[in-house]
Amino acid sequence: MNPQKEIQRILYKDFSNEERIRFFLSMTEKNDVFDFTKATNLDIGPDPNENLPNDINWLELAKVRELNINGEVLHNIPFLKDKALHKFMELAEMEIIYDLSLPSAEGNCKIRFGFNNYFKNRIGNIELVVDFVKINPKDEYAGVPLASIRNQLFKEFEKFKTEKYEWCKLQNNSKQNTPTA
Repeated sequence: MNPQKEIQRILYKDFSNEERIRFFLSMTEKNDVFDFTKATNLDIGPDPNENLPNDINWLELAKVRELNINGEVLHNIPFLKDKALHKFMELAEMEIIYDLSLPSAEGNCKIRFGFNNYFKNRIGNIELVVDFVKINPKDEYAGVPLASIRNQLFKEFEKFKTEKYEWCKLQNNSKQNTPTA
């Protein structure tokens, strides 16, 4: 990373519900360093400003504000897989396990990223934060300091996140500029 370049600030309000889910799901794609394994935690809830469709109106009836879901393959739940539901759902955080491959280390890591505590106040100015929950280098990299691996991963994840954010912005701009029939 260029030390002179400011880190890209990504705010909750920068996205519609659909765009935010698309951004989070784009983080499950593989790049040179991170190879998605599974999503293990989601912080998601119904948008109180939307009238929920019949297939998920039970959330409204139960007065659900937030679902914190722990599991093994959460990227397969209907709230994420069914694009028709994206408009109605606010995705605030995701925890993902990646296999990692750096020049200095290989292994896996668990990364939590998102808009921490969004559902407490639903403030749009909350900034996206990234937390490396766990880093597990393979045994042959036991001599590499964990702090060094963490620093490299942070730089690589920052590039990955920024690339996906820019991609999402381009997708949004191209949809806005597409003429309708």
